[in-house]
Amino acid sequence: MRSDSVLAFIVVMTLAVGGIGVLLPLGRALARRIERPRGDSDDLVGRVAELEQRLADTDLDRQRIAELEERLDFAERLLADGNAAPPKELP
Repeated sequence: MRSDSVLAFIVVMTLAVGGIGVLLPLGRALARRIERPRGDSDDLVGRVAELEQRLADTDLDRQRIAELEERLDFAERLLADGNAAPPKELP
């Protein structure tokens, strides 16, 4: 009977030491992640602001391109209509 209790004690201690050996590095990694300085968030705020500015610039570029397309269409229509009637002479 005594050998059963010794064997059980050895198994429990082996599992405890093995568990601590596995959980200790995980706990340290978690602690480092929690204690990480929040300086990264300031960097992220700056990056988000830069991306928002780029998006606004892209919207302006899209508007400019749309205006240029309209002007090109107008110029093409004028050129196409200009072939139908000769221009009037100035007095």
